[in-house]
Amino acid sequence: MFAVRAVPRLLTPFVEAIWYYESSFSHEREQVLPTAAPQLLINLHADMLCSYDGDLVKRTRGAVLSGARSRPMVINTASQRRIVGVTLRPGGGFALLGIGMHEVIDDNVDLDLCWNRWGSALRERVLEAREPHAMLDVVAEVLVAACVRPVASDVQHALALLRGGHRVREVVEQIGTRHRSFIDRFSQHVGLKPKHFARVSRFQGVIHTLARGPEKSFASLAAQHGYFDQAHLIREFRLLAGTTPLRYAPRSSDEPSHVPL
Repeated sequence: MFAVRAVPRLLTPFVEAIWYYESSFSHEREQVLPTAAPQLLINLHADMLCSYDGDLVKRTRGAVLSGARSRPMVINTASQRRIVGVTLRPGGGFALLGIGMHEVIDDNVDLDLCWNRWGSALRERVLEAREPHAMLDVVAEVLVAACVRPVASDVQHALALLRGGHRVREVVEQIGTRHRSFIDRFSQHVGLKPKHFARVSRFQGVIHTLARGPEKSFASLAAQHGYFDQAHLIREFRLLAGTTPLRYAPRSSDEPSHVPL
């Protein structure tokens, strides 16, 4: 079962989606591919979330802030059969939660540690709602109440330029700031550094295209998404996904960032 709630207008600069997911997976683990979009995740099945980084296992409470990802992460799907989530827009996490997103990159952090006023009781409030759509209403209400600052206009402008294929040097010139100051400010708001944000955004465009169906020409795919050539695309894909575009097999066309193991 998958359900979504319309994002309240006040939250649209910060939030991409508010959703509920329920399923029993035939696989126990899956790889989550790099993304620039942080998430709030509330595990309704158990008050725990488990992730793996090589031989290292990280366990958190059942409500977390999952930061932007510069590399793949492996999760345990067996313990995550019912999840409520909020997919944040790049830059939205800092504006909404008030914490530096560079502090949570490639990590899951207990929500009550990084969002004290709102995070400590959020999972219990969601569970009390019982029905999925009511749960999503609770999350939306909390997010609206917590909304206290806008997304910084210079960060929004930089995000748009980087998505459009501009180089970091060009973005710095357009914004009119020093290079080091721009890198630090962008990382604080988004998590990823500007150059890596551009790489991950380009990669996400590729996997969304591939998830819709087999691509006849990787050369045309490379050109479509701003790679120098097919070899550049395949090299970057290996670095960010640990596999090739030809072997990439997502959970579904609607979930291109999730790859069963």
